[in-house]
Amino acid sequence: MTATYALISAGFLAVAVAAGVLLSRRAGAHRAQWGAVALAGVALIVLTAIFDSLMIGFGLFSYAPALISGPRIGLAPIEDFAYPLAIVIALPALWALFTRPGGVSMRELLRQAFVASRPVSWVNTAFPFAAAMLLTTREIDWLLVVGTLYYLVPYNLAMYGINDVFDYDSDLHNPRKGGIEGALLAPQFHRPMLHLAVWSNVPFLIILAAAGGPLAWVALAISTFAVVAYSAKGLRFKERPVLDSLTSSTHFVSPAIVGLALAGATFDAGLITLL
Repeated sequence: MTATYALISAGFLAVAVAAGVLLSRRAGAHRAQWGAVALAGVALIVLTAIFDSLMIGFGLFSYAPALISGPRIGLAPIEDFAYPLAIVIALPALWALFTRPGGVSMRELLRQAFVASRPVSWVNTAFPFAAAMLLTTREIDWLLVVGTLYYLVPYNLAMYGINDVFDYDSDLHNPRKGGIEGALLAPQFHRPMLHLAVWSNVPFLIILAAAGGPLAWVALAISTFAVVAYSAKGLRFKERPVLDSLTSSTHFVSPAIVGLALAGATFDAGLITLL
């Protein structure tokens, strides 16, 4: 890894602050209840301290001393708390933006997002990433956990959510929509779904890019482009025979390539053939 955990955490918090300010301005007068936000923040921090301390105590996590600043709460390095703090900073503004009068309810948006993300397919992208990293490094660390979480939910939300937005007209005639094959997204959910896909993916992409080097950056760029290009208007690779197959396979191979790149694997002929 080319950056310390402290530097990555600081960058992640900076992005959260910027997003919180931007989203608060767009949300206008409809603001979050900050008392509830503070209470949720304290709960997240306490749970992070307990959970991470237990995981570290059982030997499931390891942190190289050179990559952390030193201070700990329990056994958890102080950097671990950047993520709950980022949630406390950015999520209330995002919630306020999505629940403005006249907009869709956050509860319904999250329900639609859950269906759109195809939960039965989550493992198809999370497992290749986790397996690639674990088989290369032989250890479970924070980067493995963060990357696996990303390829478990946000990645699938972007991949399938974008598809359900831009395939709406054809989905109207698909009786299987609304269940295992994704959501039939009414037009009022289209823009919020795209916003949710962006804001749930960008923080993870920043962390993974900061933790990797040029090879990881290229892999992440290709992976993200394939997710967008498959369905988005103006690209629609899914409608082009050769590009359709290439892009679709990239969706499920690229998580493994990202995992290998982040783990510092050597891409020799044997590994490339296996992929």
